[in-house]
Parts: sequence; structure tokens; C-alpha cells
Amino acid sequence: DANLTHDLYKFDDLTQSRINELESFPRLTGIRLATNFTLKEREHDTKEKSDREFSDQTKEFLTNLSGNTWQSRIGISYTVNKINPSNTIENFWVNTNTSISVTQNWKLNYNARFSISDKDIVRHNITLYREIDCWELFMDWTPTGYAKGLYFRLNLKSDILKDLKVEQKTGLYNTRSSF
Repeated sequence: DANLTHDLYKFDDLTQSRINELESFPRLTGIRLATNFTLKEREHDTKEKSDREFSDQTKEFLTNLSGNTWQSRIGISYTVNKINPSNTIENFWVNTNTSISVTQNWKLNYNARFSISDKDIVRHNITLYREIDCWELFMDWTPTGYAKGLYFRLNLKSDILKDLKVEQKTGLYNTRSSF
């Protein structure tokens, strides 16, 4: 994905703002280059046999483990902002989103944005989800950054009774607990 942004108006360096005069040629004010790709588990052949012999417990564990599904999306983005020519801003980011079904009912998700230019983690969070019969458990934890906080919710899955829940919010989500 490539995106170029132009401005038809002149920029006054003294006042640091656009002025109501047309440029003779459009001025480049922004560039964005981005791509992304997905990695996911390989399809398993359930008829595949192993040459090794394992105990029944080990075979059961390996069967349960190999049933886990996972997926990881990775995106790379480079942007340049030249709206103010004397203050060019460059960003080079890598975004990741990794999801795994730990068991049939437990789902784990990890999101992160890394700034390659600053060599820093911009933000990251971990989400845990669990279905429990007619209930569902949801927890989102952001350990650092502007959205730092914890969100916890245990509620009924029924649309009619969706307001019957236990909820706790801290940080960005901070409000009083509601029952």
C-alpha cells in the first residue's frame, strides 16, 4: 500500500501556517508505505502417524496441544508528515496481533506496536477470553502507555440478560464497578 498526499497551497515559514496562495506545483506533505501479512498454523493431517512410541498420557497431551489454532498478523508501516516543512515527522512501525486458542474454551490474544525509529514499544495489550457454559469471561490488560489499565468482565451470554455482569475497570477504563 502506498499513499502520497499533496497540498496546493503555499506554506509560510514565518507564521508556520498555510497561506491562501496557490503553489506553482503541488507540495508533497505526506508519504505512507505499508504492508502486512498473516502467519497461521499449518493444516494438520489427523491420519498422520508418528514413528515414536509415547505413553497414553503423552499422546493425549500432544493431541490436545496440536488441536490449538493460532494466527499472527504482522504489519509494517512507514510514514512521513511534511505538513510543516521545517518540522518533518517520520514514523516506522511494526504492528503485531497474535491469537491462539489455548484450549477449546480459552482464547488468548496479544497486540503490540513497536516503533523501529524510536526502538520502543508504543503500546501492547493481552486479552483473555473464556466461555463457561452460559457465561463468558473477558479480560484485557494494557501494562504500559496511554491506555494503561485493566478491564475485567464476567457476564451471561444471553442477549436478554446481558446486563447481568460483574465488571471491573482501571486506568483508561476507570469507572466504578457495576453489578
